[in-house]
Amino acid sequence: LGEFHADAETAVSQREKVAWAKRYGNWMGESALVSREGKRVPVSKQILAHRSAEGEVIYLSIVARDITERLAAEQALRESEKRYRELIESQGDGVVLVYADQRLTFANPAADELLGVQAGGLVGRYLQEFLPEADRATVREQVKLRREGKRSSYELEIIAGGGRQRQLLVSANPRIDGGGRFCGSLLVLRDITEQKQAGEQIARSEQLLRTILDVLPQRVFWKDRKGRYIGANNQFLADCGMSNVAGKTDFDMPWPRHQADSFRADDRRVIESGSPHLDIVEQITRATGETMWLSTSKVPMRNEQGEVVGVLGTYLDLT
Repeated sequence: LGEFHADAETAVSQREKVAWAKRYGNWMGESALVSREGKRVPVSKQILAHRSAEGEVIYLSIVARDITERLAAEQALRESEKRYRELIESQGDGVVLVYADQRLTFANPAADELLGVQAGGLVGRYLQEFLPEADRATVREQVKLRREGKRSSYELEIIAGGGRQRQLLVSANPRIDGGGRFCGSLLVLRDITEQKQAGEQIARSEQLLRTILDVLPQRVFWKDRKGRYIGANNQFLADCGMSNVAGKTDFDMPWPRHQADSFRADDRRVIESGSPHLDIVEQITRATGETMWLSTSKVPMRNEQGEVVGVLGTYLDLT
């Protein structure tokens, strides 16, 4: 037998396998044979001991199956799993797998860090442990969607280790087993705490700016390059008798056509020249029919590249 086995299998190990088969009647395992071309062929092998009527082993039979393709497939699978694991573990976002009962079965290092636990400390726990009571209802509603085979994105607040509060954007996908049954979810957790804080700060800044604009005695408005209003303060809205002017032009306002033509010409001059046009003394007819004398100033609005994208105007009532 030894003449047919690859060099990795020693005569000693071969004798041990034969001895096992003689003693117990059967040995099963993996081995390697050498083909007539001298090629190493991995095999799954079974050695059977055949006995006489008196129980004496009189001969052996060997069944060997070529497992080259199976081993190659297993190796490819291991390499694929390694690549995916490296990809998941190097993610900056948290990635977790949960069972249908919401117990965590896998978490990458980013998820452990995000939720403030030691490496591997999330497996076996529940995401609800890190949620305030108000957000647990959100998770229950989301689980219903997963059971229906639907994916979604939603926001959660978590209380991480040490009591740190974080805002998460959760992207959730259902997991379906081979029988088509719901078996859990794949969740990607992105920390948006700083983004939310920045957004809230911007909103507060915009609200402050809006408050300042609305208490100024001057009327303030701004338009795009095509003469369409983008916004205005309350004093301007009162003059034109509208609650919102976004998207409208001077021809949609209550003032006469000749005034609209004059305003559009001034806008054009500022946009095309890129220079302010200041202290224009002109008239406007309000929504009430009252005529006002104005001192109007217009300046070009520019984007980050310095291109003129519209006009910002203010006027004072000189009546």
